[in-house]
Amino acid sequence: MRDHSPVSARSILFLIIILFVCAPAAADSDCLEFVGRWPFGDAEGIEVVGDYAYFGSGLALVTVDISQPEPQVVATLDVGGVIWHLEAVGDSLYAAVGTGTFTTSRPSSVRLFDVSNPEAPAEAPVSGLEGYVTALASTEGLLAVTFRDPSALKLFDVTSPESPEELGSIEILGHDITPGDGVLFLAAGGLVVMDISDPQQITQVGEYHFPSSTFGFDESLGGIHIRGDYVYGTTSWDRLVVFDASDPTSPSIVGAVDGRFSKPTTSGDYIVVGARTERLRVFDVSDPTEPVALGSVAGAGGLGRIVASGDRVFGTSRDSGLHVVDITDPTTPVDIAHIPTPQRGMELAIIGTDVFAMNYNALRVFDLTEPENPIEVGVWPSNCELTGMGTVGDLVYLLSWRNCDEDPSTMSIIDVSEPSSPVRIGKVELPLGAQDAHASSGRHVFVTNTLGLIAVDVSDPTRPEQVGFLATEGRAIDVVIHGHHAFVADGSEGVAVIDINDPSRLHLVGEWHGSDTVFSLAVIDDLLLVMTGDNGHNFFIVDISNPHQPVEVNRMANGRRSLQIAGNRGYSFHREIHVVDLSWPSTPEYLESTGLVGEVRSGAVLGSLIVVSGHRAGLEVFRGCHLIADFSHQSDGDTIHFQDTTTGIPTSWMWDFGDGVTSTEQNPIYTFEGRCGYPVVSLTVSNDDGHHTTTARVTLGNGHCSDRNVAFD
Repeated sequence: MRDHSPVSARSILFLIIILFVCAPAAADSDCLEFVGRWPFGDAEGIEVVGDYAYFGSGLALVTVDISQPEPQVVATLDVGGVIWHLEAVGDSLYAAVGTGTFTTSRPSSVRLFDVSNPEAPAEAPVSGLEGYVTALASTEGLLAVTFRDPSALKLFDVTSPESPEELGSIEILGHDITPGDGVLFLAAGGLVVMDISDPQQITQVGEYHFPSSTFGFDESLGGIHIRGDYVYGTTSWDRLVVFDASDPTSPSIVGAVDGRFSKPTTSGDYIVVGARTERLRVFDVSDPTEPVALGSVAGAGGLGRIVASGDRVFGTSRDSGLHVVDITDPTTPVDIAHIPTPQRGMELAIIGTDVFAMNYNALRVFDLTEPENPIEVGVWPSNCELTGMGTVGDLVYLLSWRNCDEDPSTMSIIDVSEPSSPVRIGKVELPLGAQDAHASSGRHVFVTNTLGLIAVDVSDPTRPEQVGFLATEGRAIDVVIHGHHAFVADGSEGVAVIDINDPSRLHLVGEWHGSDTVFSLAVIDDLLLVMTGDNGHNFFIVDISNPHQPVEVNRMANGRRSLQIAGNRGYSFHREIHVVDLSWPSTPEYLESTGLVGEVRSGAVLGSLIVVSGHRAGLEVFRGCHLIADFSHQSDGDTIHFQDTTTGIPTSWMWDFGDGVTSTEQNPIYTFEGRCGYPVVSLTVSNDDGHHTTTARVTLGNGHCSDRNVAFD
């Protein structure tokens, strides 16, 4: 039976939960309205045309003027999808762009951009190029496109760029294309040669198959590039292979070198490849049968896509952006310029009207004063891989624990009182593996690492100090604070309840065990929301009114990822936003979902706005449908003037003044006759989508009461 007791939560609960919830199929949302986006993210795709380089950053097309020694970004265009491949034909730039729910894995159409004015690229309408695109190439006025589901190579006449005419098609699954003389070479497992001398009759004329493997998977080509009579390709077996294609009907391997490489390109007598353990590597192929390694550029994040122009190589690294490398001396290539892009988002927090986004290597600050146009206003870069974040006031607590040049595992305290200039004011070294931080007040921060719970005294934020530690039985992953207790997601050992009243003497007072590994937690009133995974992905609701004896009261099965609670709604994030009705938190219900541009990592609530951090898509802002009941009041003796300040759009109001009297006005005026002290008043707001309640004490201004500390409950 449904419990109709109201939710007595005055504030937004900024809680991010790994929630595995079986939600309804995606539908047009009546709840969520798209507001705005900061589109930048992972770098993908690259094309160079004259003095300009074009590449994708998250959901944006970025134009860079490369005519000067210091390249400059001259234009950005939000295209609403991840740009995977770029191919220029004259003043037309064709882009394989992913849109819709599965952006991260499925380029779903080829779109056209007019770059006749490179500093003001504009999208032009184009049709007939829809599908799961795997590669683009152009040759002699033709655009070659390979598709998957269904698999095909198609040739289009793009003499009229906005009206491409399909000339021919052949069934094949290709992963890359490089044009030859009257032929196309395809990376399609092995190397496949297509005769396109008659574009309307595409014919396969040659093929090289890698020998079958006894290890369970065959070698296959990834990226390919042609130079003269030779095709160079990188393979899944970590090799650069050289094909003699002088006879297209019978290509054969004549040279190879081991290494973890990405797509190759050519410059003079050199082959340049992105390297997974380096930025790039240069090979002398004056004798194609014996490629000779000459030089490389060190650095994490190899270039996944590269293009050569003269003695410069332009490449994109998904994690770090656009790099320009000078190979005038191929034995000592030099990384001469860098246009950075943000790494994928991880975790969000709100302070005032600013959004703080922590990704792997930086804390980024965004101003949402105009939510239609989020603006990045500050960045604090980190030498370490960041793993967790907490906030109190104008301080952000950042955790790091690996790939760190500075300290093995630290908590840094960042002063963000000036959002445009975040500055670290203190740090403390922590046991290895810090993952999540929860600041219970301005005095202590509680941190989980894989071993247990750590208490850090931050009363002097310039000199934080670890004051307590309690080992837990499992792998501590997440922590939430409720009253004087910390609830720790302890992996396969369930939930550990720890008394934190004296942070220097943490001690276990209770436990809750489910049937699966616990990953994440949240609290709403006296209910603990427990997210589990591995076997069934259950969502448990646990009564913690007695923290020493947590009791399961409900559960839901299967699901999604991340939940942000705002009043009477929960927003679950994972590729889509799933809306959860929390009007009765002990029995939540799933209502609807709406598609997102890309997979979401995290979310936060700012008033009526839902802010999400994309796997590749930067920040997206939606207006939600939640109600967060709230009110203000002014005293005039025994009379109180109440003002509804609810977030959302309520259609009815129910005030309870604590003495049996109620009101349905939005902004009532009530006289507490014969009462003094601090009466308890509650406001319940409702609309067609549910209700939310808040409760607060009000101060009477009458002067005739002798006992000013009487509270009426």
